[in-house]
Amino acid sequence: MPALNEAETLGALLARITRGAGAVAAADVFVSDSGSTDATTARAAVAGCVVIRGACVTGRGSALRAGVDAALAAAPDAGAVWMLHADCLPPEDGAACIRGALADPAVVGGAFGQRFNTSGCGRWARHRLRLVVFFNRVRYGLTGVYFGDQGIFVRPGILAAAGGVPPLDLFEDVELCRRLRAAGKLVLLPGRMTTSPRRFLANGPIRQLVRDAWMLLRHRLRGDGPAYAEAYARRRG
Repeated sequence: MPALNEAETLGALLARITRGAGAVAAADVFVSDSGSTDATTARAAVAGCVVIRGACVTGRGSALRAGVDAALAAAPDAGAVWMLHADCLPPEDGAACIRGALADPAVVGGAFGQRFNTSGCGRWARHRLRLVVFFNRVRYGLTGVYFGDQGIFVRPGILAAAGGVPPLDLFEDVELCRRLRAAGKLVLLPGRMTTSPRRFLANGPIRQLVRDAWMLLRHRLRGDGPAYAEAYARRRG
């Protein structure tokens, strides 16, 4: 998982995926830190995770790629790679759901549905965030292309054949899904990832939705990649 100053959110995620039936071993969790100045790396290390730092961990795509490469070097026989954002919470049975999905040899990977953590949000903010979730559901339902906060998973061999995680600063998840769709069947699992709404609350849910859609359109039309990546970084909450 890529991380940048996620000390406040990382603990809940690690607790969710490393405890209970079908849990992921902490030693199999690789946290790619992009220069955190808080306690992110310390909390990951105390939990028993592998922490990756250095020049190879810059943007989100590069961080993901570094983590995946290190994980597969350590466990070449792994049955799946599960890519998570540090501010998200997967379903409690998320790992078991992935194992069940990959029991079908036709499935190369997939993701979960998505919702926001709206605790502490006002009434109108909750309504607007639900609207964002609705439009996202329509988008990935029609396209089969998932975002990184949906917990994308894939078979390691398929990922390697697709060229690995694209080392992009933005929309590495979109490009990865496009490649995986060409390799086989991607599935949407019934559980939902719970993700932080902080970026949408900081910028306004509808405004941020429109901005994201515009940047995605520019990406698909092969626009100025560095420019929209920089714009995204400036507007992050």
